[in-house]
Amino acid sequence: MAAAQGCPVVSLGVPAFFFIAAMAQCAVVVLVHGQSQEGFISIDCGIAAGTSYVEADNNITYESDMDYIDTGVNHMILSPSDWPKRYHTLRSFPEGIRNCYKLRPVSSDKKYLVRAGFHYGNYDDKNSTPVFDLYIGVNLWRTLGKDPFIEEIITVVPTDYDSLFVCLVNTGQGTPFISVLELRPIPDSMYLLANKSQSLVLTENRRYYGAIPILRYPRDPYDRIWFNSGVSGVYSLNTTENVKIGTLMDEFQVPSSVLSTAIRTYNTSYHLPLSIKVVNARAGDTIYVLMHFAELELLMSNETRQMNIYQGEGDGSGRLLFANYTPPYLEADARVANATLQGGEDATYNLSIYASASSTRPPMINALESYMFRPMAVLVTHHGERILSPPNRREAQQSPI
Repeated sequence: MAAAQGCPVVSLGVPAFFFIAAMAQCAVVVLVHGQSQEGFISIDCGIAAGTSYVEADNNITYESDMDYIDTGVNHMILSPSDWPKRYHTLRSFPEGIRNCYKLRPVSSDKKYLVRAGFHYGNYDDKNSTPVFDLYIGVNLWRTLGKDPFIEEIITVVPTDYDSLFVCLVNTGQGTPFISVLELRPIPDSMYLLANKSQSLVLTENRRYYGAIPILRYPRDPYDRIWFNSGVSGVYSLNTTENVKIGTLMDEFQVPSSVLSTAIRTYNTSYHLPLSIKVVNARAGDTIYVLMHFAELELLMSNETRQMNIYQGEGDGSGRLLFANYTPPYLEADARVANATLQGGEDATYNLSIYASASSTRPPMINALESYMFRPMAVLVTHHGERILSPPNRREAQQSPI
């Protein structure tokens, strides 16, 4: 499917809200009316109590936050015309150090994707974006200080809980605020490294290599947001065939519409460089990278696509992660890499995909996700007591960068 005429070219490194604003203008998402939103919590923070509406760009029903929090002040941003409706308002928290949304109903021991959106929009006419902390329960999720921005975490609800708390904490650098808060249930069989001991924090936009600037619900039933990654100097691949997903080995359930497009180099002499920026990282954090593949070209009997995937470069300075990898034809597959960050606040994780010596076809990739592990070391009981969570029993193999 081609992008609508006049839609902007999407590139990584630009805050996600600019893409969302572009979507409101381009109207390139095909909506499937009537698809279930069961279990979704979609909150437009700051709209009038008791109101709700269906958002034009994603067909999702958003409601006011009156049932989830009883503190804070509602505001309109100053120039909302270019933004989807859910970013026209926000709730700020000028009083108190810690203000928390109580998201419910949720199910104990179940896995959820939680997404928070922030668009300052100079609502207070101070022209100064505040810096504050975002928590999931009592665990630090991320320090915020950019405008606009989306934060996302995959987490498991503690045992015996029927609520999930998202908290904004004042650190003395401006008044915390929030524009949008979303919760989506996902199966326990997905993202197995998200468990009671640790959550997965999305490091940057999910990338896919298709024609639509943004792909999300209903094309992705779990409402993950996939951003078109504009890459120069590569050849685009696509298929009208359905890419098979949902096999026993597929814990990521990437939609067929994401995997039906890809990029490759023009020939085997060139490689695909992949660079992932990690903002507000702490030395010792672990990055978890998911590379998604599906072969889209029907190769002849004398053709092969074999790839060597490196951490760093494939010129001898990098570390070989996967040798002679061949993606399956029209079937979802993934390769996972991880490393311990040593760069402190901001770090870059580099991968390179090369054609192997015996490959007749150039390297390719369909989509990419990257996360940081966030230990859920402390939980809160119903009585406000703090307890230590059990140790993580599944350790990812690590290498420093």
